Amino acid sequence: MKKNVLTLLTMVLVTSLSYAGGIVTNTNQSASFIRMMARDASVDVDAVFFNPAGLTHLEDGFYIQVNSQTISQSRTINNSALNKDYVGKTFVPVLPTAFLVYKMNNLAFSAGFEVIGGGGSANFPEGLPLFELQLANAAQNDLAKFGVTTYSADMSLTGSSVYYGIQAGVSYAINDMISIGVGARYVLANNTTVGHLKDIKFNFGGGDLVNANMFFNGQADALQPAVDATGQIVAGGGGKFTLAQLQGAGIITAEEKAQLVGALKALGLTDDQINAMNAEMINGTFTGAQTQLKGGAADASVAAASFADKEADVSQKGTGITPIISLDLDMGALGISLKYEHKTAMNVTTAVAKDDFGLYKDGEEVPNELPAMIAVGVRYQASDALKLQLGTHYYLDKGAKYGKKNDSGDFVTNGETTKIGGKDASYLAGNTFEVAGGLEYQLSELLQVSAGVLYVKTNPNPEYQSSLSYTLSTTTLGGGLSYIISDNLGIEAGLSYTIYQPFTRDYTVYKETYDKSALVFALGVNYRM
Repeated sequence: MKKNVLTLLTMVLVTSLSYAGGIVTNTNQSASFIRMMARDASVDVDAVFFNPAGLTHLEDGFYIQVNSQTISQSRTINNSALNKDYVGKTFVPVLPTAFLVYKMNNLAFSAGFEVIGGGGSANFPEGLPLFELQLANAAQNDLAKFGVTTYSADMSLTGSSVYYGIQAGVSYAINDMISIGVGARYVLANNTTVGHLKDIKFNFGGGDLVNANMFFNGQADALQPAVDATGQIVAGGGGKFTLAQLQGAGIITAEEKAQLVGALKALGLTDDQINAMNAEMINGTFTGAQTQLKGGAADASVAAASFADKEADVSQKGTGITPIISLDLDMGALGISLKYEHKTAMNVTTAVAKDDFGLYKDGEEVPNELPAMIAVGVRYQASDALKLQLGTHYYLDKGAKYGKKNDSGDFVTNGETTKIGGKDASYLAGNTFEVAGGLEYQLSELLQVSAGVLYVKTNPNPEYQSSLSYTLSTTTLGGGLSYIISDNLGIEAGLSYTIYQPFTRDYTVYKETYDKSALVFALGVNYRM
């Protein structure tokens, strides 16, 4: 086994678990977002995240908003060589966010809690093609001469990741038209990888699935009595006689002859071949077969170093800071917002509890950055009942490091041209951008309904994509409602469905196609004191 299934486990992180937004950044931070898809020009409480400068448009007072999202995500990987689909599931029952705002005259002070990246576990209960391809290769090549046709293994792999964000800021209205906001987000990353690879078995010549070493050693041991018996006959001077002649001379019994014939037939010899052989030839056949079996056992012992049971229990933790600046322009029915989030420079420190694979370095610093992001939003009060919002995000992914290495083992930025897989390449061909549009219609003084669409375009090179970590362009449809219970209390709910654009990577000898789907339900509560 030249590669191991867990070689790329450090990549089963936030890149596999981001639900709405860029490659690693979650923008699904409120129930309002889920039901509208465009919130970049928000002047409600969720503007703490989407448009901090816009908080100055709130009436004076203290505001609290709490949101929870339930997320179900499915990942499908099709491997052409194995002609098989591998399906992984992620279920997040609660993905929380909370925002606080205190508005006083021209000032607004805000705080927020977000899951800014990740927020779940990537579970692979049936394994991955990266792993099964290695077993198939061993069965079809190294062990094929021993009649191997099938194989089995017990593999479990769970990679979890969550990036918590604790945000604080202050916003100031310079005049009725212009507001600004400054703040920062403190990010705490926690990644874990737990897995095992054990009980690998092969089918030899149509027999039961067994451990390779057990098979070869068992077959060699089973042949030992026949080797001993014919060896004694040869040593006693009967090496030139056939089995029939040995029985006729009383040297062996009919039962002993039948046992030796059975052993020869098990090695694939016919009756005519057996009848023509003398004891010396028979002993040579048995000895040669046993030597080959012991050689197979030696081969299996070498393979056992890779096929032996292994476990991994690794965690990575780190922190970083994201400076945030924002601008809001209010022109009556029309509003425009701008926000810039600086790159979150962050390393996570590896802690190894167990690593039988020898893939991790205890104490190693691994870059897990969040990219800089530019957001532009537009809000428009089309009528007393209808509100419209547009938004776009541009993520500077190429200038960030996501823990990926070049052939020399050095961590590289996503857009850096370097040696990857023996050729000059980069992980990303371009930055990620997204556009969104949403509308909200007031059915009554208490009830509002909304809908929206979000399109995300990622730009990976094939080198970025693998069965353990891949990014896809998406289209997300959302809708929901908001209901005012009282002057101080309101609730909102949203549902969204994300359609992913499949990506096929050509590995020359086979192809893999990556796909996903995601369903999100969100519930939010707004309270004003």
